[in-house]
Amino acid sequence: MNSGGWMFCGLENDVVILKKVSIKDNTHCYLGKGAIQASPITVWNAIRNPRTKFTYDESLKKVDVIEKMADSIKLVYYYHEVLQLFKTECYDMVVTQSERVDRGDKYVLSMQSSDKGRVVSPAHTTRVKVLPSGWIVEPLPKDKKIFSMVTYIMQIEQGDGDTNLDKNSFEDFIAKQPLSIAYLRQYLKGCVYQK
Repeated sequence: MNSGGWMFCGLENDVVILKKVSIKDNTHCYLGKGAIQASPITVWNAIRNPRTKFTYDESLKKVDVIEKMADSIKLVYYYHEVLQLFKTECYDMVVTQSERVDRGDKYVLSMQSSDKGRVVSPAHTTRVKVLPSGWIVEPLPKDKKIFSMVTYIMQIEQGDGDTNLDKNSFEDFIAKQPLSIAYLRQYLKGCVYQK
C-alpha cells in the first residue's frame, strides 16, 4: 500500500499523528486526525474564525485579519512564540485562508502563504512559508449522534537564509501543530457538550 510518503509518528491525546518524509531538509509536514464530540458545524465555526485559534494553539501570540477578500477568503497574519531551553524562537506567517463546504457536510479550510499582505516581520522573527495546509471536518456518526472527524495538515518550509534558526525548535513547533485537534476538543468540550 502506497502511503504517499506519510509515516506513523504516534498517538497522543487520541490524535493520530503522521509525518511526511520530505526530500528537502527545510520542509516539515505533519498531519493529525482525531474525533471531536461536537457537530461538524460547531467545529467548523471554531476553526474558520482566525481569532479563535488562540484557544487551541498555545504558541500563537498574535492574529490579524489583514483583508477580507471575499466571504470565504481572508488574508491573515499569525505570530508564534516557542519556548525552547530558556530561549524563545519567534515565527510568523501571512496566509490566504479560504473556506468551502463540500456535499453540504464536509468542511474544508485551506491556507497557503501569500506575499500580498506585505507585513514586516518583527525583529528576531523568522518568516516561514506555509505550503498547502488546512483542516477537513467530516461527520462521524456515533451512538445515534453526529460528531466530527477532524484532519489537520500543516506543511511549512522554514527560510533558507536564516542560519540562526534553531532547527530543533522549529521541528518541535511544527510537530505540535496536529495536537491542535486535542486542544480544540478540550475547548469545545466546555462549550458544547456538557450534557
